[in-house]
Amino acid sequence: MKACFERHNPDIAIDDPRDADVIWGLAHWRLLDLWHRMPMKRRNQTWICSLDHIVPSKFGPKERLEFKLRDDVVDVYTTFNSRMAEQARELSPIAG
Repeated sequence: MKACFERHNPDIAIDDPRDADVIWGLAHWRLLDLWHRMPMKRRNQTWICSLDHIVPSKFGPKERLEFKLRDDVVDVYTTFNSRMAEQARELSPIAG
Protein backbone atom coordinates (compact mmCIF):
# COMPACT_ATOMS: atom_id res chain seq x y z
CA MET A 1 0.00 0.00 0.00
CA LYS A 2 2.79 2.39 0.86
CA ALA A 3 4.41 1.98 -2.56
CA CYS A 4 1.08 2.49 -4.30
CA PHE A 5 0.40 5.67 -2.29
CA GLU A 6 3.88 7.01 -3.01
CA ARG A 7 3.56 6.26 -6.73
CA HIS A 8 0.24 8.10 -7.02
CA ASN A 9 1.07 10.92 -4.59
CA PRO A 10 4.74 11.76 -5.10
CA ASP A 11 4.19 15.41 -4.21
CA ILE A 12 2.99 14.65 -0.67
CA ALA A 13 4.62 11.31 0.21
CA ILE A 14 7.79 11.47 2.32
CA ASP A 15 10.17 8.86 3.69
CA ASP A 16 10.78 10.24 7.18
CA PRO A 17 7.63 10.36 9.34
CA ARG A 18 9.26 13.01 11.52
CA ASP A 19 8.87 15.42 8.59
CA ALA A 20 5.21 14.61 7.97
CA ASP A 21 2.23 16.80 8.77
CA VAL A 22 -0.03 13.73 8.75
CA ILE A 23 0.75 10.16 9.81
CA TRP A 24 -1.61 7.60 8.26
CA GLY A 25 -1.29 4.18 9.81
CA LEU A 26 -2.48 1.59 7.35
CA ALA A 27 -1.33 -1.11 9.78
CA HIS A 28 -3.02 -0.01 12.99
CA TRP A 29 -0.96 -2.40 15.13
CA ARG A 30 2.22 -0.48 14.19
CA LEU A 31 1.02 3.02 15.08
CA LEU A 32 1.95 2.91 18.76
CA ASP A 33 5.46 1.74 17.96
CA LEU A 34 5.89 4.68 15.61
CA TRP A 35 4.38 7.07 18.18
CA HIS A 36 6.92 6.03 20.80
CA ARG A 37 9.80 6.54 18.37
CA MET A 38 8.71 10.08 17.43
CA PRO A 39 10.34 13.08 19.10
CA MET A 40 7.96 14.85 21.46
CA LYS A 41 8.00 18.03 19.36
CA ARG A 42 6.57 16.16 16.34
CA ARG A 43 3.72 14.40 18.15
CA ASN A 44 1.38 17.25 17.28
CA GLN A 45 0.87 15.80 13.79
CA THR A 46 -2.52 14.55 12.68
CA TRP A 47 -2.66 10.79 13.18
CA ILE A 48 -5.04 8.74 11.00
CA CYS A 49 -5.67 5.05 11.61
CA SER A 50 -7.21 2.67 9.08
CA LEU A 51 -9.20 -0.15 10.65
CA ASP A 52 -10.00 -3.14 8.48
CA HIS A 53 -11.63 -5.54 10.94
CA ILE A 54 -12.02 -6.60 14.55
CA VAL A 55 -12.80 -10.23 15.30
CA PRO A 56 -15.00 -10.07 18.43
CA SER A 57 -13.96 -13.56 19.60
CA LYS A 58 -10.30 -12.48 19.49
CA PHE A 59 -10.83 -9.01 20.97
CA GLY A 60 -10.12 -9.56 24.64
CA PRO A 61 -8.83 -7.35 27.46
CA LYS A 62 -5.33 -7.06 25.94
CA GLU A 63 -6.71 -5.96 22.57
CA ARG A 64 -9.09 -3.49 24.25
CA LEU A 65 -6.16 -1.95 26.15
CA GLU A 66 -4.13 -1.68 22.94
CA PHE A 67 -7.09 -0.03 21.20
CA LYS A 68 -7.46 2.43 24.09
CA LEU A 69 -3.76 3.33 23.98
CA ARG A 70 -3.93 3.79 20.22
CA ASP A 71 -7.14 5.80 20.59
CA ASP A 72 -5.26 8.30 22.76
CA VAL A 73 -2.90 8.91 19.81
CA VAL A 74 -5.29 8.77 16.84
CA ASP A 75 -7.17 11.84 15.62
CA VAL A 76 -9.24 10.18 12.88
CA TYR A 77 -10.23 6.62 11.97
CA THR A 78 -11.01 5.34 8.50
CA THR A 79 -12.81 2.10 7.77
CA PHE A 80 -13.71 0.20 4.63
CA ASN A 81 -17.19 -0.90 5.62
CA SER A 82 -20.13 0.08 7.80
CA ARG A 83 -19.75 -2.91 10.14
CA MET A 84 -16.22 -1.89 11.09
CA ALA A 85 -17.35 1.71 11.46
CA GLU A 86 -20.01 0.61 13.95
CA GLN A 87 -17.47 -1.45 15.92
CA ALA A 88 -15.12 1.55 16.02
CA ARG A 89 -17.91 3.84 17.27
CA GLU A 90 -18.55 1.43 20.12
CA LEU A 91 -14.89 1.61 21.16
CA SER A 92 -13.98 5.24 20.54
CA PRO A 93 -15.63 8.64 20.99
CA ILE A 94 -13.68 10.01 18.02
CA ALA A 95 -14.90 7.30 15.65
CA GLY A 96 -18.38 8.81 15.51
